[in-house]
Amino acid sequence: MTAESNAWLVLAPGASQARQRYGPTAWAVLEEMLQRGVPDGGFVLLTASHRCMAGWVGLSKDTVGRAVQRLRRHEVVTIETASADAGTPSRYRVHLARLPIQVMILPSSQQRAS
Repeated sequence: MTAESNAWLVLAPGASQARQRYGPTAWAVLEEMLQRGVPDGGFVLLTASHRCMAGWVGLSKDTVGRAVQRLRRHEVVTIETASADAGTPSRYRVHLARLPIQVMILPSSQQRAS
């Protein structure tokens, strides 16, 4: 998906508890991964570097790296292809069944005007 994503995130019961468990920084990174990734069945796939994600959320690449590690420890995110450094993209898989979030993709005709 691009920055002009058609993805809407719908929070389900338990979202507040998950946000507390993962932490606010990891939650912000997770939201960006979900909105910018590509839905694939029960997963969202994303290819991005820590540096790129840092630009999305306004944090340092090291902070984003720690947030991704936290999401991995909670088994919400796995890495399919790891990069050698923070500037090279990795391929991530976000496990939707493990989250109190639903990702809805709306056709362009249903997008609300900002």
